[in-house]
Amino acid sequence: MTGFFAVRGFRMRLPRLSVCVAAGLCVLVAASAAAGDARRAPPVDEAGEVPAFAAWRDALLDAVRRRDTDAVVAAAEPDIRLSFGDAGRRETFRQWLDGAPDVPWSGERYWQELEAVLALGGRWEDWGDGVRHFCAPYTFTAPLPEELDVFDAAIVIEPDAPLREGPGEDAAVVASLDHDILRVLDWGFDPEDPYAPHWLHVQTLDGAREGYVHTTQVRSPVDYRACFTETDDGWSWPFFAAGD
Repeated sequence: MTGFFAVRGFRMRLPRLSVCVAAGLCVLVAASAAAGDARRAPPVDEAGEVPAFAAWRDALLDAVRRRDTDAVVAAAEPDIRLSFGDAGRRETFRQWLDGAPDVPWSGERYWQELEAVLALGGRWEDWGDGVRHFCAPYTFTAPLPEELDVFDAAIVIEPDAPLREGPGEDAAVVASLDHDILRVLDWGFDPEDPYAPHWLHVQTLDGAREGYVHTTQVRSPVDYRACFTETDDGWSWPFFAAGD
């Protein structure tokens, strides 16, 4: 499941390269496309460059897949940042995992989003503080063309994903997408259930193709992401949020 939590409702436009949040946590938002095919963002997982972290991350992912709330909450920092507003701390994290009546995307949807974040690789980031930081998923730090607004982007997370003529499984396939970066023309939310999986109206970056992809096959670069930091005692988890 991909949630596209970040593009619903109000959004604050900030510099494209980085945002430093209140606790001093510097989070890379999007970089300009480097050399190579700027129309695609193939999967990347650099966790294995530090075997101790890879083992820690994989154990966390296993706990998420088992829906082990105690283990997952214990891995987070006591003041884990859960939004760019006031929400934070382990107590809130536990409530959102368990399912809060006034939070429509909490519970199983929140678990699914966390599982997707941890399963979709990531990159080591240099924040200039001499400490190792790993951010997941890889789509968060994928290079984007400078002319593409990060809030209008969707990254295909599958090979051979169908681009369909209309919003439905029975619609004709007009192209096959292989980790393409797409421009979103219409997010297509259902006002009755805006967090439910649905179809997006998209266009390839060269403008040659237009059609529909399902949200289970793409991610927004500013959707949920997690960042981890090396400490003297191992690894800390200070950030899990969406938006900008």
